[in-house]
Order: sequence, then structure tokens, then C-alpha cells
Amino acid sequence: MMKRNFNSAGKISQGNARGFTLAEVMISLLILITVTGAVFSQINQMQKKSNTEAIKVDLSQEAREFIDQTVHDLHRAGYPNAAMYSNPLADTTKVAVGLVSVSPTQIL
Repeated sequence: MMKRNFNSAGKISQGNARGFTLAEVMISLLILITVTGAVFSQINQMQKKSNTEAIKVDLSQEAREFIDQTVHDLHRAGYPNAAMYSNPLADTTKVAVGLVSVSPTQIL
């Protein structure tokens, strides 16, 4: 309950009245709206950038999966086969075929 102060004439004293004027409330509200608008615009920009980066990551992963699948399919189809590689250790003077010797560093 609010206590009222009366002056000597019996009227309510305006000097001790508590509260805010309409102008103060409007200015406070304007400042609050401005700050809130600035914060939400920054949040909106961050969400847009996050969505853009997520799309970029998805596209990169899909491209990588496509290349991996293509390489896998080519290998399963037999490309490249062993005849396409050159064998510098092949000695044409030897007639024997198979395992000749085994050492810790070399298998012939």
C-alpha cells in the first residue's frame, strides 16, 4: 500500500511522488529496443554464416565420397592391372619363376 504525503492545506504533496515519467519510460524502451535489435541482427548473421559453412562442408564430403566410390569401382573393374606396372627388378636372363630367396630386406 502506498503512503501519501499531505501538505498543510490537506492536498497530496507532489514533491515526494515516486515513479517514472512517461518520457523516461519511452527513452528506456527506445534504448532497450535498439540494443535488442542489434543483438538479434548479430545472431541472425551468425546463423546465416553457420548455415553457409555447413552447406560447404556437406558439398566437400559428398565430392570426397564420389571420388572414393569412383576409385573403388575402377579398382573392382580391374583397372589398373598388374601388367600396367613396370617391374625394374625383372631379369630376363633368368628362366625360373617363383620364390627364389627371402631376406629381411628383400624378397626375390
